[in-house]
Amino acid sequence: MVDEPGSRYEYNNATSEMVAILIERAAKRRYAEFISTEIWQKIGALGGIIWINRESGVAHSGCCLMVPAENFVRLAMLFLADGSWAGQRLLPNGYVTQMITPTKENTYYGLGVYVAGRYIERRGAANPDRPTPKTLHSEPYLADDLYLFDGNANQVVYIVPSEQLIVLRTGNSPPRAQGQEWDNAYLPNEILRGITAAKGTSKPQAR
Repeated sequence: MVDEPGSRYEYNNATSEMVAILIERAAKRRYAEFISTEIWQKIGALGGIIWINRESGVAHSGCCLMVPAENFVRLAMLFLADGSWAGQRLLPNGYVTQMITPTKENTYYGLGVYVAGRYIERRGAANPDRPTPKTLHSEPYLADDLYLFDGNANQVVYIVPSEQLIVLRTGNSPPRAQGQEWDNAYLPNEILRGITAAKGTSKPQAR
């Protein structure tokens, strides 16, 4: 503990790692079984693999959930529907709004998700003041309400509620070519530029 709780943002997997332990103690069930029945099955998603520290050991809930890419799309759909799926509420009313509301300690981060925020060319997972590696953003996000699940190896889920848009990128880190690097704003902005209003209406239409 180096700062007063609530006074400073720091990237910290340890807090997320405690989620699995808390769930198992409260639900009296293994973490993998709990998220399978309480999340994946309820949103029609397939199962996957939970990383554990040893055979029959502690599940990692802060990293490295190995599931099909479609699962993350469905999770994003759940967020777009404010935590409801097929008429059933899976998250408390208003909880998604709370998750995507930035904190005063880090205006680019809510509760487990990153938000568009004020434009800055480079930003990373750590406290903005820390001299740590930061990801390029060549321009502002074209949607102020965009938020994202931003993972290792430039694996990202972008969610844009105003356009009911989900953009998923998975795989290994893209290779650098001719001095270029991954640009976190490029993919969603190119897609947003391709969305235009149908003539005579305000309804978005794919171009």
